[in-house]
Amino acid sequence: MRDRRVTAAVLLGSITWVGFASAQSEEPIHLAYESPSPCPTQPAFEQAVRQRTRSWTAVAKGLAHRTFSISLSNDGASWTGRLQVDSHSQAPSTRTVSGDSCEEVAEAMALVVAVAIDPRATLSVAEPEARTEPAEVSAREAEQEPVVEAEPRVEVVRKSPDVRTAPSSRWRAALGAQVALQQGQAPGILWTLPPFLELHLEGPSAPDPVLRLSVGRGADEEDSAQGATARFTWTFARAEACAAWDAGDLRLVPCVMAEAGALRGAGQGVDSPRAETRPWFALGLVGRGQWFLTPGLFLEAQGSLGAPLVRDRFYLEPNATVHDVPVLTWGGAVGLGAYFL
Repeated sequence: MRDRRVTAAVLLGSITWVGFASAQSEEPIHLAYESPSPCPTQPAFEQAVRQRTRSWTAVAKGLAHRTFSISLSNDGASWTGRLQVDSHSQAPSTRTVSGDSCEEVAEAMALVVAVAIDPRATLSVAEPEARTEPAEVSAREAEQEPVVEAEPRVEVVRKSPDVRTAPSSRWRAALGAQVALQQGQAPGILWTLPPFLELHLEGPSAPDPVLRLSVGRGADEEDSAQGATARFTWTFARAEACAAWDAGDLRLVPCVMAEAGALRGAGQGVDSPRAETRPWFALGLVGRGQWFLTPGLFLEAQGSLGAPLVRDRFYLEPNATVHDVPVLTWGGAVGLGAYFL
C-alpha cells in the first residue's frame, strides 16, 4: 500500500511538468542533490534517473536549460524528499514526496525527475534477466571415444629399519668410610666408623641407580639408678637402594635402606652380671648429598631415619629398666669416597 501511494503522488505531480520537456534529443540538465549519509549518493541518484530516460545530459548550472534541486531529510517518523525545478522561461515549481525509507523516497524522486525530463520515461526499472546459454558440444567431441585411465602403479619400497645404538651405560664402583652417630639403638649416642662399597650405574639419562653396602659397630655405657652400669654394643650391616641426580659438582642421592645385625646388652657392677644379645632388623630412609672434589673423589653428608622391626626392653634385675628400643631411630654422618672403576 505504501508503494502505491508514493507512485500515485509522483505521477500526479509530474503531469504539470510535461510541457517542460525540450524538443532536443538530450536536454542539458543540472542536478543539485543533497542527502544525509544513509541515503543513495548523487551518482547513484543520477543513474536511477538515467535508467528511466536518456534524453538528458548533465551540465554545469550556467549551461542548463533547467535545474533540478533535490533534498532528502528525516523528521524522525518518516523521510521527505523535496524537488524544485528552476527554468529560464517559467516560474519555479516544487514537489514533495514522503516515505518510510530514504531509498524509497530517493527512488520516487528519480521517477519524478525522469518524467519531468521525458514524458515517455520508463515508470519502472526491470532487472536484467540472466542469460543462460546451453553448452555446445561438437559432434566430434560427442563421437570421441571415452578415455580409459590406466590404474596407477603402486610400488612398495622396503627400507631397512633405522637401528641406532643407544648410548651405553656402565657400572662404576667406589669405596669410602664415614664418621657416623646413631640415636635409639642404645640409651646414649653410638659413634661408628662404617666403611662402604658403592655401585653406580651411569646411564644416558637421570636418575642413575645406586647400590651401597656398609657395616659398622658401636658401643655405649649407661649408668643405672642402682649404681650399676649397662654396656650396649650394636653391630649392623646396611643395604641401600638409591637414585642419583647430578647437578654440576653436586649429587643428590635419596635411598631406602634395610638393616640387619645384633644389639647386645651386658650388665656390670652387679652380683650376677648377665649379657643378652638380641637380633636387630630395621627399615628406613636415607638422604645423602655428595660434593665432587675431582671426577673420582667426593665428600658426602647424610641423614637417616629408621624403624626397628624388633623392639626389646633391657633391664637389670629385679626390674630396673635400662633401655627401651624406641619406635624410630635417627642418625647422621659425614664421609669421604673415591671411585676406582
